Amino acid sequence: FFVSVESNADIRGCVIGGKVAAKLFSLGNGLEQIIKIDGKKYQVVGINDKQGSFLFGDFNPDNMIYLPIQAMFKDFQSRHRGGGISITVRAPSNAMVPAVKEEAISVMRRIRGLKYDEDDNFSINQQDALLDMINQQVGVIQIAGLFITGLALFVGAIGIMNIMFVSVKERTREIGIRKAIGAKKRTILGQFISESAFICLIGGLIGLFIAVLGAKIIEQYDFPVSVQIDAVILAIGISLLTGVISGIAPAYTAAKMDAVDALRYE
Repeated sequence: FFVSVESNADIRGCVIGGKVAAKLFSLGNGLEQIIKIDGKKYQVVGINDKQGSFLFGDFNPDNMIYLPIQAMFKDFQSRHRGGGISITVRAPSNAMVPAVKEEAISVMRRIRGLKYDEDDNFSINQQDALLDMINQQVGVIQIAGLFITGLALFVGAIGIMNIMFVSVKERTREIGIRKAIGAKKRTILGQFISESAFICLIGGLIGLFIAVLGAKIIEQYDFPVSVQIDAVILAIGISLLTGVISGIAPAYTAAKMDAVDALRYE
């Protein structure tokens, strides 16, 4: 939040989290306003957007106030003698943790002026146990999600298939008339498969709408959730594929009907 000049110049500025801003300045913009932190005056120079708390952690940037390091030392160090400084580094993904850790070590050694043959005079704590727990829980959630999704697709496919069989039965005379005037089997086949795919597509779009709405509701509870475009494309593709597969059997039944028998159907 602060460049080196600002951090070293003892500037009385601060950046506040979204929840802090909402609490202090509920009626207006808090930028350039003066606030007191333990009796010390600071000017608000920035306000973070709400981000939500980290997964499996109590750290919430929305509740934080960020100060220039020199100002923090001058105003508050005497009250916390013997305490150290901790720096929290968050990797973009679990796969990036080793690379981020090595980069953090390199930066800290450079800041402290350590030579290549000198040992580190600082410590880096990597939350391996927490990462393992997160990976295990995510794995369980993924397996459960795949099972539930597969079951829902299977049940939905059976339901669409039954609907299409009923539709074929009710439209037997229509099929007979179309065949009598020259409609080919592949035309009938394509018609019913297209109808089945369209029904599933509508269902998929409704499901996407509910998912987006649910994500917006969950975001209100400080839990970061987003709907990715690739997930949307995948959901639409699976909906169409389910519709095509579900419509094959009913469409084949309609396509192989004899025109004369279909016209006699009451």
